[in-house]
Amino acid sequence: MEPAAPRRGLEAPDNDPKIVAELEKVLACPWNEEEGFRTTSPEGEWVECAAFDAWNDNHDLLGDDSDKGALTLLNLAEDEDEKVRYLALDKMPARAHLFKDKVASERILTLAENETSERVAGPLGYAVGWIRVDKTDLLPRIKKLVETTKIPEMRTRVYGTLLRTNSSSREVFDYYLASLKNDDPKLRYTVLLSLQGGKEFASDTCNELTRLLEDPDGSVLGLAAQRLGYGDPCEAKFDALLSYAKKRAEAGGVKEFLLANALDNGCTRIQLSDAQRKEAESIARSLASGKNDDLVRESALGAVMSCNPKGGPAFVKGFSKDKSDFVKRGAERLLKKASAK
Repeated sequence: MEPAAPRRGLEAPDNDPKIVAELEKVLACPWNEEEGFRTTSPEGEWVECAAFDAWNDNHDLLGDDSDKGALTLLNLAEDEDEKVRYLALDKMPARAHLFKDKVASERILTLAENETSERVAGPLGYAVGWIRVDKTDLLPRIKKLVETTKIPEMRTRVYGTLLRTNSSSREVFDYYLASLKNDDPKLRYTVLLSLQGGKEFASDTCNELTRLLEDPDGSVLGLAAQRLGYGDPCEAKFDALLSYAKKRAEAGGVKEFLLANALDNGCTRIQLSDAQRKEAESIARSLASGKNDDLVRESALGAVMSCNPKGGPAFVKGFSKDKSDFVKRGAERLLKKASAK
């Protein structure tokens, strides 16, 4: 006679009965494939369910021993019912001890490798990204998951949390750098959004942002420019940003409004030299006046005002009768804001 299969999910013997009882109340709530528990009526009205609201608002669900409660959630995440898995993973605490434990983390990865629900993949991807690679030695398996998953949201969520969790890991940081050379522009953009390593990687981060100014994808290069415009820790790269922005402004046809936004950020956030500030203003004026997308031109007007609060209004006033209604309204809004100060 074969031994009985171990009980899992809701039936796991070491579950906290209080957590299970609260979750089972939610299972009585309306659910559909498209909206999950956040359902709407045929008339388009929100269908409220008190049990679901209570589950979301219960910040004491795991009790005094949150690590023990997190293990119950991990058990529940192994249930066959998509609703149970979603509810459990959505409540998983990011700093639970189980993410430092190799056996528990392997269970999470096994779940991720076999998950087919797009709704569950979101919180499950976050959970994978919370795994401490220095404690578990599971980075190779995480990388394989990211490479092979057929659910884009899983990949996005892993990238969204893995480096934040392992901010001092050179291995993880280098993995992100390698991913930024991927042929898929959507993947590069996803990775760049989460390129937030520790202070020890600041120089490498700034060098990579500068390299990405030449990325063939407008979304990627625009985001890189915006990050450089924020300054800290990349103030020393602002001249490189100015050089690139000047080249693009002279060429015309600029579509990336974040390039103009980066100049605005630089004049607002960074302690620029007089020469840098004048150069940023000059480039912004060129972007506003050139044959560029309206959103670029409108953003550039804001940069002119930030780089030269005293002299900017006179330049911006010239756009109050621009042929583009969008640019015209932007100019009027900026002038009104300036006059109110």
